[in-house]
Amino acid sequence: MEKLLPLRPPGAQWAPPILVSDQLAPTKDGQGWQRPGGSHLWVFKFAPEAKARQITQGDYSEGSFAWTSDSRALLFSSQRSPEADFTPSESDLYQVDLSSGAVQELTHRQGLETSPVQSPDGKYVAYVGSITRGKSVEDDHLFLLELSTGKIRELAAKLDRSMQEPTWSTDSRWIYFHYNDHGDTRIARVDLSDNIQKIAVGLGGDNGDRPYMDGSFSLANDGTVAFPSASADRPLEAAVSRKGKTQVVSHLNDALLSQRCVAQVDRISVASSVDGRSIEAWLMKPPISKTPGRLPLILEIHGGPYSGYGPIWASQLQLYAAAGYAVLYTNPRGSDGEGQAFKDTVDRDFPGRSAEDLTSAVDAAIALGEIDPDRLYVTGGSGGGLLTAWLVGTTDRFAAAAAVKPVIDWVSETLTTDLSGMMLDTWFRQPPWLDHASYWNRSPISLVGRVRTPTMLIVGQEDQRTPPGQAIEFYKALKYRGVPARLAIVPNEGHESIVSRPSQLIATSQLIINWFDKYPKRGPIQR
Repeated sequence: MEKLLPLRPPGAQWAPPILVSDQLAPTKDGQGWQRPGGSHLWVFKFAPEAKARQITQGDYSEGSFAWTSDSRALLFSSQRSPEADFTPSESDLYQVDLSSGAVQELTHRQGLETSPVQSPDGKYVAYVGSITRGKSVEDDHLFLLELSTGKIRELAAKLDRSMQEPTWSTDSRWIYFHYNDHGDTRIARVDLSDNIQKIAVGLGGDNGDRPYMDGSFSLANDGTVAFPSASADRPLEAAVSRKGKTQVVSHLNDALLSQRCVAQVDRISVASSVDGRSIEAWLMKPPISKTPGRLPLILEIHGGPYSGYGPIWASQLQLYAAAGYAVLYTNPRGSDGEGQAFKDTVDRDFPGRSAEDLTSAVDAAIALGEIDPDRLYVTGGSGGGLLTAWLVGTTDRFAAAAAVKPVIDWVSETLTTDLSGMMLDTWFRQPPWLDHASYWNRSPISLVGRVRTPTMLIVGQEDQRTPPGQAIEFYKALKYRGVPARLAIVPNEGHESIVSRPSQLIATSQLIINWFDKYPKRGPIQR
């Protein structure tokens, strides 16, 4: 550590130490300022007076890891290169011996390789990774490494979906995994001869505020799979799948739901105005209508943009519906669960034509006959916050908007986010000082002079992914132009944690409802 101060005089109190970094991303969302050095593997033996022991060393960080089948070593993913910060879509697999600390490189391929897990018989390592580099995002493929020969082959290649959480059966015959498909998270398995069997549908994750596809599962020795079961009209319950049959085994929410009316969710048919392709969309209607006549509609846009929504319980959307709003949510181009080609439609081009997919969904909802076209609202977080800001810059059809933790200016975003390496490496073709026009043309700030829609900006005070300056930039531009605008900062919260506390979820949701209630109908701006 470089010396900055002389010895402290007796009784003196120095100010907090200056933070100094040589890293490309000195901060990380949810973690704050990063201390120098990498993240390494440690082991701890449960025994009297046992101490943790560091297993890996060096100026790089280890990623996902797992025990070998004999428990004598650890498998892990890492990019052991001085350029790791600048090429985050690269990593390889390694093995470290617990006794000697010797590290062996197992793979050396282009692209990302992660989530290694060894077969119980010790012959293979299954893992997920990408095939090439250079795209904004690439689906995770399932690979099999034969340890005796070093040969690698892809499994389940005919399944055009991103695969996660490889898990071996106890007899080393099957690899279980999960994947997103048309709004549903599914569990499947594949054998070493590349035969795929579907195991269960309706896997749910822990993001209960919005309907994101996600999840995890646990595999028993006899092949029974346990997982959180997702549905649109109730929070998660525990389920098991055994011999092709799935049973929900918990009833944790029965008492609550017996006292509450919840919104039902229906899939609606949407054809994009861009190219006619089918867009997944779901419509929630308020369980009890607050006003006579046709319903006001909130368009809710997911983040990513490479994530996806489905018919899954979403507390925040249920709060909107309880306030009397219909809620529309969709998977516009770029979303997960539709295959690699669908994601490629916004490769190095986001927001691309996603906004047209969203307005096509709004048109389809209105065509059903129950939505008031003069009472339309729009909100979304992260990538959805960007699209919210983009929409109000391209259309006046929304009565009010709430952009949550948005990207507003791609130049400042790319160079201040904790994902600078990824964005500079794969989201744009050149850095902004060489191609400013590409960044400007994809930034909502370029459209702020056209905005007439009352817009609220919401962001976490400690957000390192889409830093608060993004929201503040749009807010100040709107205020300067005389457009009704409001800024809300969520104290002490980052990007991922902005509504992780129940009180913050309720307060943030009510802020949005209050803002929309303030503008009951589209009309001229009151300056």
